[in-house]
Amino acid sequence: MDNNHNNNTFMIIAIIGSTGSIGKGFVLQFANTVENTIYVCGRDKDRTAAATEEYKKIVNHPEMLIPVTIQHGIENSDIVILAIPADGLEDIYKLQEFFKLGQIIISPVVDFKNPSIISVAEKIQTRLSFTKVVSAFQNVPAHIMETSEKRPTILVSSDFDDAKKIIIDLINHDTKFYALDAGALKNSRVIEQLTPLLVKIAKLNGLKDLSIKVE
Repeated sequence: MDNNHNNNTFMIIAIIGSTGSIGKGFVLQFANTVENTIYVCGRDKDRTAAATEEYKKIVNHPEMLIPVTIQHGIENSDIVILAIPADGLEDIYKLQEFFKLGQIIISPVVDFKNPSIISVAEKIQTRLSFTKVVSAFQNVPAHIMETSEKRPTILVSSDFDDAKKIIIDLINHDTKFYALDAGALKNSRVIEQLTPLLVKIAKLNGLKDLSIKVE
């Protein structure tokens, strides 16, 4: 994979959890450029195929969407997006032999049930230590992921500057979001904690779909 993402870089992105609401949002964002092949990954073959056909009716470049198994997506992609709940991570760790050295993993995961001082992104980096984990997208609700009407800010953190730059460039070039460098991966501790706070603020004020926008 070329570490200098630009207008001519071909990327293969595997979205784990593509049939869920957040996963659908990732598909719709990243399948609107001919530069990306999107692996729509899921456990159930029929459900994944049906979701792919649904998405093809919406995106600008339906030919870039390919339904595959989770294992195939991990093995053959440049970037893996974990659009799954925190309690689904153990199943991903069981597939660690299929991840590649230096492969980029985007973690938008927030653990609402068992929050801890250490961020989910840091835990993933520890378990998949040979990969490059990039924390991003935690503060974006599913509806905004699908529509991006508000063009929220995506805070991106990682201990690998090259991987972080690739993801920031990818977001700013290929999606309707605006990415900012949020420093080291440990900063994901604060970023992840913002999500339940945004949910609480929304409930207290009768609002929905709150996100962050830095101007």
